[in-house]
Amino acid sequence: MNSIICFTLLCVLSALARNVTEDFMRIQLESFRVQGGRDTRVGYENISQLNTGKICIGTPCQTFNVMFDTGSSDVWVSSTRCRSDSCKLQNRYNAAKSSTYRRRTGQYQIRYGSGELVAVNAQDTLRIGKIAVKNQVFGEAETSTSGFASNALDGILGLAFESLVHGDGLPVFYNMVEQGLVTEPIFTFCKSIISVGNKVTCRGCHAIVDSGTTLIRGPEEYIKDVNDLIGAEPYESGQYKVTCDITQLPDVTFNINGNSVTIPPINYVLSENDDLCLTGFAVSQSTATFWILGGVFQDGLCTLFDMERKRVGFATIR
Repeated sequence: MNSIICFTLLCVLSALARNVTEDFMRIQLESFRVQGGRDTRVGYENISQLNTGKICIGTPCQTFNVMFDTGSSDVWVSSTRCRSDSCKLQNRYNAAKSSTYRRRTGQYQIRYGSGELVAVNAQDTLRIGKIAVKNQVFGEAETSTSGFASNALDGILGLAFESLVHGDGLPVFYNMVEQGLVTEPIFTFCKSIISVGNKVTCRGCHAIVDSGTTLIRGPEEYIKDVNDLIGAEPYESGQYKVTCDITQLPDVTFNINGNSVTIPPINYVLSENDDLCLTGFAVSQSTATFWILGGVFQDGLCTLFDMERKRVGFATIR
């Protein structure tokens, strides 16, 4: 099927960057990268559309697999003090083995879509690639729910604004900027991997780009329209089931401030098993009226987050 569903979002994102730097356009590998004067690229894996990669904390380094999440601001990893069943499957931070560990007071609770945890504040050197962030405050998770164990994660590294912090101290990227470890307050993610004329229009809508969300989520009425045009049927939990034969499905194109982003079926059809496939377009889990452009949207793109100018830009991977 050569049909294309064209989906228009007007006034999406507070300030969409139409132009990105030449260096950004040249990025070809799957990576999380900050704009610095040294090799700061960190390769990451795509586990169920989540952006995950390795960081290390302490001296000597203790390595953890974390999700790079633009929808939250805290950094936390599982602690050796954690007694939850989920922690038994994770790499756990041992403060006693780090010479640069500093004790902090206070604890906090965070709730995510996949679960919740309780963490105590700690301080240590945190390394991402060749960047060493000194005196980074992070959370040692002492309890966590089972949702985190199922994603092969040891923790989360939040990259959102300071206003979303639950714990003590500044987010990691703020400290990178403050300590002069990056030349520009910009980081990027790169991920490679309804018949003709039909259009769904969401005028005046807003969206966020969230590396910690798997699907594209939006208001029920628009999500239903998109899935109807694809030929999908309601399934459960706001998701839709569809044929697993992607040759029978159309591309879906988002027009954002005059720029087109096309999502092919190979990206938006998610196989649960041999007999069940779901689309990557699902109803928001809250009453929020904005869209969440998660991993399904970001596949095949470099997504640039400009913290200083509060804008987001996209580029295709060449």
